[in-house]
Amino acid sequence: MASELPPAPPGEDALEHEPRPPSGLVPGDVLGERYRISRRLGVGGMGEVWQAERLDTGDALAIKALALDRRRDDGTRAERLIREAKIVARIEHPNVVAITDFGQTATGSPFIAMELLHGRALHELLRAEGALPWARVAAIGSGVARGLAAAHALGVVHRDLKPANVFVLDDRPGAACKVIDFGIAKATAVDDGDRPLTRTGLVFGTPSYMSPEQARGEPIDGRTDVYALGCILHEALTGRRLFSGRAPAEIIYRQLFETPRAPGELAPEADIPASLDAIVQRCLRKHPTNRYQHMHEVAEHLAAALRGEIVEPPPPEIVPAPPPALRARYGAPVDDAIEPPAWEMSSVRARLGPRPVLRALGLVLGGAVLGLLLVIGALVVHRMWVGREAAADARAAPAIGEHKARSTEPSPRRR
Repeated sequence: MASELPPAPPGEDALEHEPRPPSGLVPGDVLGERYRISRRLGVGGMGEVWQAERLDTGDALAIKALALDRRRDDGTRAERLIREAKIVARIEHPNVVAITDFGQTATGSPFIAMELLHGRALHELLRAEGALPWARVAAIGSGVARGLAAAHALGVVHRDLKPANVFVLDDRPGAACKVIDFGIAKATAVDDGDRPLTRTGLVFGTPSYMSPEQARGEPIDGRTDVYALGCILHEALTGRRLFSGRAPAEIIYRQLFETPRAPGELAPEADIPASLDAIVQRCLRKHPTNRYQHMHEVAEHLAAALRGEIVEPPPPEIVPAPPPALRARYGAPVDDAIEPPAWEMSSVRARLGPRPVLRALGLVLGGAVLGLLLVIGALVVHRMWVGREAAADARAAPAIGEHKARSTEPSPRRR
């Protein structure tokens, strides 16, 4: 890891009239008598990331500091940052960013110290290069899956996995990567006395990578990260997001009710193996029980796809229909008008065999029987009606004859 840093800037007197960034940090600040701030690397949802130098060793590292907003923050953002440090510090895995320390700035805002990474976030890589070669995508996905498998083993669910939180390293062989930013992670097995920072029914995450159960505000587990990884793999293979929309609500609607097409069908020029299509499609199943149940299974299948081995496609899934009100607002899900993927249809035929033919024959025979019954019923009604008219005519005949006989008799003469 590089340790060369720009020279320390002048003292605070030269900077006292310059506006400070949201975190309150400027180059030259010293945190906890241990770290000297060098330059800002980026800004995230929780705060800012700065490059710094460790004073006792001269090593370079990264500092993540909370952005200040005293008027709106009730203290939960600070607690989230500290909890992130506690959570990630427990995960020791080469595919998860390493947390080394945490503390407070001179203004009382919390910060965490972590290893300095050289490379680019995956979303920057996709923005610059578009769709990536399938082997590179599989290697990146395998690293993410291994890192999150270690987190899940400790009861930690990321909940906001997306390309911005996958960092692809430049100084490692292959497609080494690290999962970063556990700011809204759900720690189901952490017992550190912290008060809960989320409530049941609240929705956290990014709509374009949000699992259906997460979008509904339901309890989640590691399988929601599996779904998010499927969204990332799909995007990296095709060069476009899995679902898009004019508003977050429309994206969530599509996450809930639209069946995604396989990457290989959307990007046929990429020669994506059927095995990789199968892995992505299994990750993206709407119901958690139909997905991979553990991240290490995803990592194993991605490694198998890289070796050229066959990965069986998942069975077809029945996707729930949207309520009429949502359908009227956002339109019919796209898969209503798109033929299912060929590999999925072949799987359906293999499982069902001749049943569709028998079902069609049964419908024809049922229709014929129903038509025959209707004809017989009509004949019975007709005969009953004719019989009723005949009986009425028979009753009316004597009265008519008597009336005619009386009308033919001569009338008596008057005397």
